[in-house]
Amino acid sequence: MHKTLFAYGTLLDADVRRVVLGSSMSQVSVVKASFLEHACLKLPDETYPILTEKPGEFVRGAVLHGLDDDLWKRVEFFESDEYELQRIAVTTDNGVEETWCYGAGNIMEGASETWSLANWQSLHKPQFLDMIGQY
Repeated sequence: MHKTLFAYGTLLDADVRRVVLGSSMSQVSVVKASFLEHACLKLPDETYPILTEKPGEFVRGAVLHGLDDDLWKRVEFFESDEYELQRIAVTTDNGVEETWCYGAGNIMEGASETWSLANWQSLHKPQFLDMIGQY
């Protein structure tokens, strides 16, 4: 069974995907997508983002297609239990697509600053890759 996942944070980075998905990364296709009426925020004292409802805004991300059971387990391990898995609808060039997403769960407290992939890459990526590589 293959699942899809909307990625909106560090999994948008190809190097992070390479570590998380390992040698099977080539079977996964990445399709640009947007999640309407939401924003991507940074948690205080953390480098990774969460999603929150925000009328009039949208989150740019990507849908990862081709995640088999083994790859899904790797993604679950990476996301940990801080996030809550939920079914969402995102917009791609081909229209609306139903997919899975790791949402905020109960970790929203204090999140107010917008999270940016480019900012994360310039400030935190090398340390983050070292950390997840150990896992």
